[in-house]
Amino acid sequence: MASGYSQSQGQIQKTSQKQIQRMSQKQIQAVRFLSLNTRDLREEIYKAVDENPALEIVEDVSVNYDGIQSVSMGSSSGMTSDEYQQALENLEDNTETLQEHLLSQLNAMNIAEDVNNFCTQLIYNLDKNGCFGNSVKPESFLDRTNPYHDEKFIAKCIDLVQRLDPIGCCAKNPEESLLVQARIIDSSQILAIFILDGHLEFLNPPESFRVLKKIKDFQKEWHSKTFATDLPIDDLKIDEESVSSAIRFILSLNPHPAAEFVSDSSKAGSQAADIALIVEKKKGKISSDDFEKGFVRIDEKNYFAVRTPSGALPQLRIVPLFQKKSDKPEVQAFREKYLNKANDFLGNLQFRESTILLQGCQIVLEQKDFFEKGPGNLKPLTRRSIAEKIGVHESTVSRATSRNNPRFIQTEFGLFPLSYFFQSGVSGENTSFSADNVKHLIKQIEDQNEKVGKKKLSDQKICDILNERGIHIARRTVNKYRKS
Repeated sequence: MASGYSQSQGQIQKTSQKQIQRMSQKQIQAVRFLSLNTRDLREEIYKAVDENPALEIVEDVSVNYDGIQSVSMGSSSGMTSDEYQQALENLEDNTETLQEHLLSQLNAMNIAEDVNNFCTQLIYNLDKNGCFGNSVKPESFLDRTNPYHDEKFIAKCIDLVQRLDPIGCCAKNPEESLLVQARIIDSSQILAIFILDGHLEFLNPPESFRVLKKIKDFQKEWHSKTFATDLPIDDLKIDEESVSSAIRFILSLNPHPAAEFVSDSSKAGSQAADIALIVEKKKGKISSDDFEKGFVRIDEKNYFAVRTPSGALPQLRIVPLFQKKSDKPEVQAFREKYLNKANDFLGNLQFRESTILLQGCQIVLEQKDFFEKGPGNLKPLTRRSIAEKIGVHESTVSRATSRNNPRFIQTEFGLFPLSYFFQSGVSGENTSFSADNVKHLIKQIEDQNEKVGKKKLSDQKICDILNERGIHIARRTVNKYRKS
């Protein structure tokens, strides 16, 4: 056959090198744990304990789904059937929970929807004593986009819940609950209210003549001060009889008004907030930032303490029996198999906690102005920059700060998702401004304009004002920020 070219077939062998990194099962589990919220991780822990005889739960102080408040465990199988039955029997006399009892009264009231919603949040946030001091701060449930949701709104809602039956719930602690009850039951009990309002030590012991002496001594010392103000008891005739009456009134109050109910705080938070970190400002001197201990220095006299919430997850340990080697090869092989799995699991839990703490401390360091002054003081921040500074991959930061599965930081200004602290930037003359900064500036401009009674500013006018202040922003961006 004639052809202008010849065709041949054959195999050509080439050698090339590729570097492929395969993650071990342990690494896969560690990365997956970072993505899990607290509730899902709890399920993983219980599943691991069921499957691994080398693991056991020492204590789980979180409220479980049966309404049992505190469960201490000493074996991998959890409560015995007798303990479980006893717990159920203890609950039988209290078929209505505290939350159900309060909500039935709240829902019968003719109140605004936002008040009802906020009060519902407060009610589900109460602990077994009917208090909120050890739970999420009420400020965390505020709708930050609603200008009427402020401190007065919180006080109004708390007062409403406190007046429901049993009165005195929704206080910070049992001591405050007594004060609340006294004011609601009989506001004319001025002496009793004075004692309850920061002077409970007068009642130790609750003997009228001793209490009378302490009150008189306090009045004398108080009025010896140069700028002392009048006391609410100054106009009262205080003698042993009036003191005795005040003591009887105080002893008639109940420091634990919720004691007869079972508490159910499982629905606290409109988003079932998964609190990953708690940030608190502390007084004291630390030599340098120590992220492993959760310390971020502010200045020579103050620092931020960053910590994970205690009791959020069950406490685990290796079963003591598995820590002892065996002379029998088959027993030793069995032991090592499950012991290695248990150590890997505990290591991955520790990796998750330390990674979240490390990221949290770096966020606090980068956004120090926010944690000192509150909203409106964020600066532009990316996940990549956090990852580079703490020496992890950007995807590791993304997993812990995902918007789709939000975790929250509890601050003195409220509850904020971790994703909130990563803000895009708007360029300025000498610096850049975060979206949070610009939104607050727009709000200030609008508020100032409203105070002088001028008509509402257009997006373009606000854009011009911001440009005059050195913030380069487009009109459509102003429109987007105003809507948000």
